[in-house]
Formats: sequence, structure tokens, C-alpha cells
Amino acid sequence: MLKRPLITILALTILIFSGCAFADEKTVTDSQFVMLYVDLSFAAEQFLSDSVLLAQVQDSVFEAHDITRDEFDLYKIALDKSPERWSEIWQMVALEIEKREEAIKSEKMPSARGNRRPKD
Repeated sequence: MLKRPLITILALTILIFSGCAFADEKTVTDSQFVMLYVDLSFAAEQFLSDSVLLAQVQDSVFEAHDITRDEFDLYKIALDKSPERWSEIWQMVALEIEKREEAIKSEKMPSARGNRRPKD
């Protein structure tokens, strides 16, 4: 008879503490994932030849986005269960990469005003 209340108290204690642990985890949004993924992609492209520097840059990118690698991985695992959502995310990633590449190109191209000779 004493075992039943003890088991109930133990079960409730475990539930309370496990609930507290899950409450601290934050959920990554689609837009956060996209921006982080794009930043990581650009970092990988730039630092691919130096794995140590790449790892340091990746750590900085995660820190700048205030997202841990574990949170990022958990989000990817959830996406793996929904190919339709992955498709939507990939479209968002492609659009963001395109925007950034266009911005980089426009920064590198000299403006028409910059090529004119000053008037005498």
C-alpha cells in the first residue's frame, strides 16, 4: 500500500524536473534557420581550405544567431520528417543566397557616377 503513493510522488517529481529541462530549450524558427544556414554556407565556401578556421567561424556564426548546434540539428531532424517543409525551406535558402550574391555583385561593380571625369 505504501508503494503506490511513493511511486506516484516519484513519477510526479520526474515529470516536474523533465518539464523544467524542456522549458529551457528554445524553438528555432524557419527564418532563423534559413539565415543561419546561409551564413554557414557562405562561411564554408570562404574557409573550406582551413578546417580549424572554418570551425571557429562556424562557432561565431552560431553565437551571432544565438542558436546552438544542438538546436540547429534538432530543427533539421524535425524537417527531415516533412519533405514538403524542406522544400519550402530550400526555396527560402535559395532566395536568400541569391539576394546576398546580388548585393555582393552590386558592391563590386563600379557605379556609373564613379567612372565619370570631374568637370574642369
